[in-house]
Amino acid sequence: MSAFPLTFAAAALAAAPMVAAPLAVKRPATIAAPAPISRAAFVARLDSGYRTLDANHDGVVSAAELASAETTARQSAESAALARRRDAFARLDTNRDGQLSQAEFDAAASAMPRPAAADPAAILAALDQNRDSKVSLTEYRARGLARFDRADANHDGVVTPEEDRASLKR
Repeated sequence: MSAFPLTFAAAALAAAPMVAAPLAVKRPATIAAPAPISRAAFVARLDSGYRTLDANHDGVVSAAELASAETTARQSAESAALARRRDAFARLDTNRDGQLSQAEFDAAASAMPRPAAADPAAILAALDQNRDSKVSLTEYRARGLARFDRADANHDGVVTPEEDRASLKR
């Protein structure tokens, strides 16, 4: 088997979201979109973090304070992950017997959304602007950059979450 079909398949799969959902970015509900931040607000966040690390409030952060903060953060993250796993198991264990049967697993798996199959010919047609049956880096970037430029309403080179949302409504 030659490398061309595998390379083309990988490129087609990578570009498939651009054709299937034209440049719409889907974020999981649990992840907040980044917000613009001023330099002053950024400095205030840094200062707040520093004050949290400086447990004895002596104006310096020692190795012991860093180690303590790291241990606390790791324990908190592990606790949150355990709670999420237990919640997920409880949702899947529909008969509440404390075990996940094959039927319960199959029911959960079948409810998962499936991505639409990519059509390599449609992807190539959408991206190949000069119709030479190849996609250059310039052609690959074109759709994304056009969307970025449309979203950047004030043309400052930065797309804020508000500009992004507004561009999706246009």
